[in-house]
Amino acid sequence: MAFTLLDDTYDAYGLFEELQQLTKAMERYSKDAMDELQGDYLKSIYEIVLNISDEVEEQVSKEGRPFSVSYTKAEVIKLVQSYHVQALWAHEHIRPTLDEYLENGKWSSGFIVTMALLMSGMEEVEEASYQWLMNIDAEFLRAPCVIIRLYNDIGSNEVQ
Repeated sequence: MAFTLLDDTYDAYGLFEELQQLTKAMERYSKDAMDELQGDYLKSIYEIVLNISDEVEEQVSKEGRPFSVSYTKAEVIKLVQSYHVQALWAHEHIRPTLDEYLENGKWSSGFIVTMALLMSGMEEVEEASYQWLMNIDAEFLRAPCVIIRLYNDIGSNEVQ
C-alpha cells in the first residue's frame, strides 16, 4: 500500500518541488525530516511509510533479524530515488534513452524492495540472503525487474 501511495504521488499528484522534498526526507528516513515537508498529504504519506517500517522493525527485531530492516530501508530509498528520476524526466520533458530507462526501471519496478519485504517475514532468512538479493547485476535478478517495469508501463499506456 505504501509503495502505491509513493508511486502515485510521484507519477500524478506531487508537484516537482514537493517531490524533491519528499525524496530528501525519504533519503534521511527519519521522523525529523517530516518537518521539512510541505503539505499535509506528503506528511501523511511519509508518516505511513515510517510507521510501517517501525512495525516491521519491531517484529523482526523480536525474531532476531533486525538486519533485514536496514536492507529493506536501503531498497525503499532506491525505489523513491528512481521515482524521483522519472519525475525529473517528466518535469524537464526529457526522453531518456532505452538504456537509461531500463537502468532506472530496475529500481522503479519495485521488485527488489518487494522481495526484501517478503524476506523480512521469513524466519529462515539470513543476512547473506539480503546481500545476494542486493546483487542486482545478476541477470536472473535484473530480468524480472525489467519485465515488471515494461509490463506496468504497457498496462498504463493501454489505460490512457
